[in-house]
Amino acid sequence: EAFNETELRRLREFCSRCRPRVGFNGQRSSLTTLLLNQRRDGHFFWNLIIMEHVQVRGHFFLLASLMNLRMHQDLLSMMNTWDFRSLNYIKTLRSLIGTCDEQMSALPSQSAANETSMAECFGEWMNTISKDLKDFWEGDHFVPPVGGRAVQEFAGTWTPLMNVVEENMRKVHGIREATLSHMRENSNGGIACAVSDPRSPDSPLVFVS
Repeated sequence: EAFNETELRRLREFCSRCRPRVGFNGQRSSLTTLLLNQRRDGHFFWNLIIMEHVQVRGHFFLLASLMNLRMHQDLLSMMNTWDFRSLNYIKTLRSLIGTCDEQMSALPSQSAANETSMAECFGEWMNTISKDLKDFWEGDHFVPPVGGRAVQEFAGTWTPLMNVVEENMRKVHGIREATLSHMRENSNGGIACAVSDPRSPDSPLVFVS
């Protein structure tokens, strides 16, 4: 709800219209919305939904289509940190997308035009937020961190993970019990370990002991 409340309200209002307002081509109106969704396994992803009222031979229809955001999922995933800054960035992106409503169409024949419009929106958005995220720059390269949600999900699970793998570490690497104890407690005297999450885009690091 924190990410989608306003967009869901826009969707409900748009779907409740029984007739299209006069717009492009005289008999259509459209709405484009960006929604945060969650899979059954708990992972989050973003959908861009295009909805359109059309009139055909005196009958009114509501069309809807999903636009592939695969190219932008990594950048959007850094917004899943549930903080005030992320909410503001998503609000900015949605405002930019909203300015393209009348240019977007749910008709398959307009998919190429939709891609162009969204590429411009995302490009402008990236330029806007990159100026603010100075800590996301490495030289001349904009490298936003991804996997913030995965880090949050891993929090507190280092000790249970050690309980699962320590027997193999003892046998394969010959690590002494005292060293394993320091590792389990994440204290000095242990061996540094890094944990990544292969379920998330780019297998982000979620913990370094």
